[in-house]
Amino acid sequence: MKPFVFACVVLVGCKGRVESLRDALAAGDVSAAANVVAVPKCEKACLNDLAKALGAKGDFDPMNPDQAAAGAVAIALVRERHGEWAPGVEKWRIVTQSATGAGADALRLAIALRMEEIAPKIGRSIDDEREAIAIVRAIGTAIPGACTTYAALPEDPTAIEKMPPAESPDHAPCVQKDLVRPDGPGAAYGFGAWRALEAAIALWKDEARALADGAKTMTGKPKDALVARLATIDAATAKIATKKMTTPPNDWAKAHP
Repeated sequence: MKPFVFACVVLVGCKGRVESLRDALAAGDVSAAANVVAVPKCEKACLNDLAKALGAKGDFDPMNPDQAAAGAVAIALVRERHGEWAPGVEKWRIVTQSATGAGADALRLAIALRMEEIAPKIGRSIDDEREAIAIVRAIGTAIPGACTTYAALPEDPTAIEKMPPAESPDHAPCVQKDLVRPDGPGAAYGFGAWRALEAAIALWKDEARALADGAKTMTGKPKDALVARLATIDAATAKIATKKMTTPPNDWAKAHP
């Protein structure tokens, strides 16, 4: 794949702030990373404000990201803790996998920080439904563009059936898309929280591979930090053991024609 290169339009301001963000994330200093720009904690719409504060000339564009846009998503990941705010999971995965520059590096480091945080929870046997939901929700906020169903899952397993059909694990197109990733069990797998868990784990594994590829484009302390975090992520990934579903129970199938 040809390297995906994007540019910072406002060179001096963008370079200084985005590099400061990258260096803070490499050091694991989330507080410093959060304070690289003066934009206060905010809702989804603030990705535009964050990108402009980092030096973007135009509006935040997830389909055509520049270094500042990548930096904005990095801040949203570690400060707002909402990677799913940035649409376009495959676009961000390409950035993670092959883009060069301080913004791309900051994004990779932010993703790895969040995944490293989740690693102890995911790297073991998962057979409790509430625990499965908590993991899905965490993955849903840690990966840019992740399926919004994951972060929206209710903590109470019995409330999943009350979700709007198009947003539920059983019907959401983004869940089905993740289920057919290389490590997924297929589009027809399971139901409810367990279907969401397998989809989210397939996305997790794809993202870990993208980070490993992206590390090859990096140098110095940022690369060393990413490689160290990947070691933790990969070790946990190798230990994942989930409760497996076969077919839905008869009463569930009747209620979900």
